[in-house]
Amino acid sequence: MAGKRRLLSLADKVFVVVGNVDTLGRGIASELLKQGATVVLPSKSESALVKSRELLGNPAGLCTILGDFQTGACVDAPSAVNAIRSTFKCIHGVVAHGGLVRGDDSSDSVLRGKSMLECEVGEILRDISDTLGMHVNAAQALLPLLVSSAARGQGNSPSYTLVTGGFENHFFESQLQAEVFTLTSLHGLSVALRNAKSRLPVRINELRIALQINRAERDREREPRFTPLSRDIGRIAASLATGNRALNPDGSRFSVNSNAELSSLISKLKEHETCSKARDLFEICLQSDKSLPL
Repeated sequence: MAGKRRLLSLADKVFVVVGNVDTLGRGIASELLKQGATVVLPSKSESALVKSRELLGNPAGLCTILGDFQTGACVDAPSAVNAIRSTFKCIHGVVAHGGLVRGDDSSDSVLRGKSMLECEVGEILRDISDTLGMHVNAAQALLPLLVSSAARGQGNSPSYTLVTGGFENHFFESQLQAEVFTLTSLHGLSVALRNAKSRLPVRINELRIALQINRAERDREREPRFTPLSRDIGRIAASLATGNRALNPDGSRFSVNSNAELSSLISKLKEHETCSKARDLFEICLQSDKSLPL
């Protein structure tokens, strides 16, 4: 039994996924569900929630909520927080994602592919306001719930993980252009979260991905990946949520700038999981006074 609890280290834990419930949101939710967590997916689009539930296989641990964390024009904004508070006594983790660069045309940013000199100042400010506003509102609303969870002293300390884009490599430095303002604002939020962790009983993680998600077919053929990037990101985010120190024992910020770096991270995770399963099997055998299988 002890071994089972360690393998499902997020069992009986409630996690909220903040951001679009599209490919990446589903990838993160899927990996959290595999770890045994109850996953809350809020969205202002009912059709997107229905689609996500179907694609995830209608799991019992998935809770979809109509509403988001926007303010202003979105009248559903309060419903996400209110529904979470009324449904769950506490939450144990948040994985928020935004600002990752897409290789297809699914981005709704008006700044996509534009030079800064081609944009009106109002366009830039609105894009920053929409994206950053949603994430700041989510952090302000959900952090107190995480602090409340920490006060209950249930297992590992709660965590807030921000998954965002990166522009550490030359490709994104040249391609992002006007979109870099929105991305930089999200990086600013991650700094604020890390600065706050010294006075909050919450683990703060940041994962910067300088890779394209939903790549064009020609890019997939030129540089194939063994698994979808959304699943790999979800796997890393779920591992960070469990407090896995195998990734980087010295800090809580991680950058992935190439497929090679991504493969290395995933290999570390697989190696750690294999060792954990071996330890669990050994403990189970000791507790049941049985010999190890050969």
